Amino acid sequence: MAKIKYSDKIVKIDDLDPVEITDLKNIELPDKVTAIMSDGDIRELLVNWDMSKYSVKDGVYTFSGKVVGYGTKVSGKAVMYSAPVNMNNVVVTNNEGSKADSIVIKGLALGDEVYVYDENDMTKPLGKAKADKTGQAVISKIDLNQEGGVIKVAVKRAGRALSKFTDVAYSSEAPVVVKVEYMEYNNKKVYKVTYKGINDKIGYRLYNADNSVVKDYTASPITATPEGSGLFSFEIDRSVFEGYATDKLLKLAYYDTNKGYLDPSKPYIMIAQAKPNVSYDFTSGRFVGFSSFIECSLNGIDWMSSDEMLSQASMLTGKTYILARYKAMSNKMPGQIAYVALVPMPQVVIKAGGEVILDSKDYTTFIIDDITGTLTARYIGNADITLI
Repeated sequence: MAKIKYSDKIVKIDDLDPVEITDLKNIELPDKVTAIMSDGDIRELLVNWDMSKYSVKDGVYTFSGKVVGYGTKVSGKAVMYSAPVNMNNVVVTNNEGSKADSIVIKGLALGDEVYVYDENDMTKPLGKAKADKTGQAVISKIDLNQEGGVIKVAVKRAGRALSKFTDVAYSSEAPVVVKVEYMEYNNKKVYKVTYKGINDKIGYRLYNADNSVVKDYTASPITATPEGSGLFSFEIDRSVFEGYATDKLLKLAYYDTNKGYLDPSKPYIMIAQAKPNVSYDFTSGRFVGFSSFIECSLNGIDWMSSDEMLSQASMLTGKTYILARYKAMSNKMPGQIAYVALVPMPQVVIKAGGEVILDSKDYTTFIIDDITGTLTARYIGNADITLI
């Protein structure tokens, strides 16, 4: 059978868009191409594809075909993309300072190549990295937008083409706690927190060492006071830090009216203080172990320096005990409370036939609490005691 030949000729054939595939079993390339003819017409012409032969590179499969009736060669591409990155597997840390930012991408396979771009500049990646055996790729020492923005993340798996980009929004730079200092003025007892940042709408959280939350953000943000040179400050009442026996971690976060509190800062350690080793010597009538770093209270609410208490001994009249703790200072929290007995427990002695069978001051038999005025019997193994 003679081949059909047309008098007009093909001048140009428009490039075909690649076909997206997931495997090689069901590839369907376009059955027509758009051509510009020698007479100026634009036509849709049939193509006969040879699906038995192809070349492949980086997940792109290239097939050859001919335009029916003209014999003009054309090529079509089928692309097997890598699976896109899940946006929930991307952790962006935008810290204050030069080259202080990082991006961690999880949920990958060993050897996957990750590429990260700023949405406003797709000419050069912010960074690229390969996934390790844990399925994690880390891009560090980069500079993200101080005000926050959007990055575009793609991954390339061996034998596949670069995935489609995943958009990931990130917050503005997290604040940096510069210092915490304890202050008393105008009847206020507060910790002044100074941070470096870009926003005066701020909140704070207290954490345990295991990152569990001790005190959560307030519903509304705090408006910090500008200090100049990118520094801001705000105050936290001393009561927030009272009663802790272990160190706590203070973290700050900016507040966004649409998103709420953003990513927290790096932790700043608030140091716990143990009970002071203080007592009252009943024989000499003097306090032992007190210093200018210790404060006292008669009710657990109002606190005064130990010097003030000692200078006004009359206020102790009728009191059976006082409370003592280390003062708050710099980033040290108020210490644990020690009870100091002012009145000794009376000694009770019971004798039978001239033999002492109970002595309340017998420290080998009883645990004596001068504060509560109670005795707790110690357990003595193999003791044989009979009270008559």
